[in-house]
Amino acid sequence: MDNASTLQSLLDRRGRVVFPSGVFVIERPLVIHSDTSLFLAPDTVLRLPDDGVFSLIENDGLREDKENFNISIEGGVWDGTNEKCERKFLAPGESYAEGGKFDRERYLKNDYLGLLMRFVHCANLHLSSLTVKDPLSFGVQIADAKNFTVENVYLDYNCKKRNMDGIHVTGPARFGLIRNIRGTANDDQVALTADATALTEITRGPIEDIVIDGVFGENTYTGVRLLSSGNPVRNVTVRNLFGTCRYNAVSFTHHDQHPGAPCLIENVHISDVYMSKPASFDFDDGKFHFDTEDGAALHCPLIEFFPGTVSKNVRIENVFRRETRNEVDAPLIRISSAAVVEGLSLGTLVQSFPDGREVPPVRDRREGKRY
Repeated sequence: MDNASTLQSLLDRRGRVVFPSGVFVIERPLVIHSDTSLFLAPDTVLRLPDDGVFSLIENDGLREDKENFNISIEGGVWDGTNEKCERKFLAPGESYAEGGKFDRERYLKNDYLGLLMRFVHCANLHLSSLTVKDPLSFGVQIADAKNFTVENVYLDYNCKKRNMDGIHVTGPARFGLIRNIRGTANDDQVALTADATALTEITRGPIEDIVIDGVFGENTYTGVRLLSSGNPVRNVTVRNLFGTCRYNAVSFTHHDQHPGAPCLIENVHISDVYMSKPASFDFDDGKFHFDTEDGAALHCPLIEFFPGTVSKNVRIENVFRRETRNEVDAPLIRISSAAVVEGLSLGTLVQSFPDGREVPPVRDRREGKRY
């Protein structure tokens, strides 16, 4: 049965669309149009074939290079069935750092990353009450968006692949609300990346005026990543983070995505963080635990300003950290010696360790900096 054609015929009607209950293997990407509200029951499952390396759904503006308006998707299980398929990787010389260029056709084909849900050039986008399951890399990518909401999303990830982001926003993006994102990611649970890699940078530009409210992760990789490498990330509120992280709760990054490009992350308010390191470091469970083999779970701070970043006007307050393992020597906040941080203000920072030792909350590697 050609499930994709059957469901696509419903989407082509636009307006209010309701998918039937059931499990549907999708043979090619579904395409959603402007002025469409799609509803799925909680037990409706859209699933890629075992060897499928393509999107389950994308907006028509992606391939037609036009803006979409008023797209809403509510409910359903979106299953990437990643165990029996593999993504491709860039060959030597194809990355930006090595002089490579973004290849639009490669991105559209999507066989390098297998991005599960893609929404590009969208205004008034609303995603809610989704279960995103086992993508090959990103669960949801949103790029060139304004006035968007993503809420009540559960990441049901097996953590057996690299780069398993949850909600990944690529610039330009403005006026966005991301809230109540639950589960365990094997990379960033939420990422705001003004600039990206040669594989994912379908657009690039400033990210501004975003609220992230409610990230719940148990043994997740990173809660929230902010990344600028040429374009700014500014006016961002991050609050109500809960659980445990193998790497960072919040990271300020540059990663030299565009070598020599400036970084600016400014006007960021982080508050109400209730996170620590995982209670167990026994990862021998058949999963690919991204970057934990180098001790990240033990040594990486909850909040980190990475080399090459320039951050201005950052407020961090109401952070409550309770560690359960004495082996953890990660600071609460770490500032790289190669980072620029101006206008950092700190509020209540509380942390405890089983052996009762006192650990300075901030480890600033810049010369002469003390807290």
